[in-house]
Amino acid sequence: MRYAVAVSVLAATESFDVIHAHDWMTVFAAVHARRMSGKPVIFHVHSLEYDRSGESVDPVICDIERLGMEEADHIIAVSSYTKERIVKPVQRSCGQDILVHNAISSKEAAERCHVKKPLAKNGLFWQVTFQKGRSIFWKRGKTHPVDPLHQFVMAGSGDFSRG
Repeated sequence: MRYAVAVSVLAATESFDVIHAHDWMTVFAAVHARRMSGKPVIFHVHSLEYDRSGESVDPVICDIERLGMEEADHIIAVSSYTKERIVKPVQRSCGQDILVHNAISSKEAAERCHVKKPLAKNGLFWQVTFQKGRSIFWKRGKTHPVDPLHQFVMAGSGDFSRG
């Protein structure tokens, strides 16, 4: 809430065109900024509480996410799955929302991340965290034959990484 108050002061004095909120942590700041400025809000949803927490969801966070979705003029979802989970609960029109994947192309991986081995045509980079469904990934990898057109690269850090 202190952040929201600070943002509302800035919103009353600074010039800007749009308010871009990321996930539930910035919803109150976005709502306060809108009230001070009248500017449109874009709510960028990387994940939902139900996806991050499994069976241990925090209902307060769920309520804040719902407020963000209801207040937003547009919502950006990072996956088709997340977009579908957003549209149903708040009865939004899909036309108000857009899909922007968090991803990197094979070419970008080679140039920016110095990946030495060429990637398959459809490489997928995945964070090593609970919310990204690592357990599902491993199960699918064990039960489906290797597909030479797809390559999965697990890189970086997260709550399920091994040091």
